[in-house]
Amino acid sequence: MPKNVPIYDIGCPVTNTMQLLSKRWVFFIIRAIRNDVKTFNAIKRALGGRISSRTLADRLHELTTTGLIQKHTISEKTGKEEYIFTQKGSSIQPMIDNMCSWAAGWESKV
Repeated sequence: MPKNVPIYDIGCPVTNTMQLLSKRWVFFIIRAIRNDVKTFNAIKRALGGRISSRTLADRLHELTTTGLIQKHTISEKTGKEEYIFTQKGSSIQPMIDNMCSWAAGWESKV
């Protein structure tokens, strides 16, 4: 990287991605959906109920807006919805898997 390019560049795709993924709870929400926990209440339970409903709604909205997940209606009758990965969201899974593997391999050394 050239010396005159700032490390933190707002226009940089990596910076933008890290800003999203580093927000509190985002990684865990992605991991929950990856593990087939897909409804709002199920995601909240999977996070130990430690996330507020407002924060969860905000994070799901951000993930939807960025195109990583989409809201899918399970039942028109009940209005029950689930969150599923888009193609873009599915493409991030290898990176998530690598992070989990790395963390498991270095857990006792960190």
